[in-house]
Amino acid sequence: MEQHALQNIFRQISLFCHFRLQSKNVQLKSSVSHGVKSPQILRCLGRNRISPPGASCLADYLSLNPPLQTLSLSHNRLGDQGAQAIARALRSNRNLTNLSLRGCGIGEDGLIALADAISSNPSICSFQLWGNSFSRKAAKAFHDLLKDSDRGFAHIDFFTNEVDEQIDIVRVE
Repeated sequence: MEQHALQNIFRQISLFCHFRLQSKNVQLKSSVSHGVKSPQILRCLGRNRISPPGASCLADYLSLNPPLQTLSLSHNRLGDQGAQAIARALRSNRNLTNLSLRGCGIGEDGLIALADAISSNPSICSFQLWGNSFSRKAAKAFHDLLKDSDRGFAHIDFFTNEVDEQIDIVRVE
């Protein structure tokens, strides 16, 4: 049901500026291009109980490289599988600049996939990942991303992640 509903929404996304998803307002800021309104910001998808199948559907949409610049999926049940689907989409999407996956139940495998995808995607300049479960390997993956990247990230938020007390996200010993 969830996947089917999301597929219908994303098929029609270029036609609507406002629509509802599971009783939540989803607002799109639009730009006009050749007379067609194209969404740039997709907000309020947080707390919609989106699970891995829904994330996979959304990833299919992101893979088409829509003009979407900001995506917030915070406080959904994406888990590792949903995060890995989003990470795969980030490899081909060059329009998304801001990604918020706060409190999505993402563990080591999903976080490592996201770090790898963000490192290979120069358009991502802002991401929020607090409230997920960082392992040593995941913390190291983000440490390496920040250390090896010569691009300046506008905003990075890891606040309140569950991390082994011996690990500092910014400086891994």
